[in-house]
Amino acid sequence: MLTLWHRLNKRTLSSIFIIALLLPSIQAYQILQQFTQQSNPFHSSPYTLWMGIDNFNFSPIAYYLLLPLIAAMPAATLLKKDLTSGFFMQVKLKNTLKQVLRNYYVLSFLLGGLIVTLPLLFNFTAIALKVPSTFPDNLLNQKSV
Repeated sequence: MLTLWHRLNKRTLSSIFIIALLLPSIQAYQILQQFTQQSNPFHSSPYTLWMGIDNFNFSPIAYYLLLPLIAAMPAATLLKKDLTSGFFMQVKLKNTLKQVLRNYYVLSFLLGGLIVTLPLLFNFTAIALKVPSTFPDNLLNQKSV
């Protein structure tokens, strides 16, 4: 597992993480711009405005469509590089195939989890710093048709 971490391209990982941070940052900026223009800001709370709940803007939809690709990209690029260079076969000679694949799966799970969770945490924190923390009321937040 540690060998895979050292073989991982850190430049690719950082660029994927920046892409993953870009969409939640755009959504937080849009929400905070709309929030400052509201006449009564107490109808909303951080729990109803963060990216995990908001489905009506472009940024959350694009983030959730790109989410599986963004999460799997670092480990997938490493696996492809190892398969083409022959490193995968050398590691498979020393360990069983089950152990080797388990290491790739654990790396993919951990990196994907970080790449998905940290931007959402950043988004929620950015909105929670500006929007007052009131208990969300479904009747107040319901939009009339």
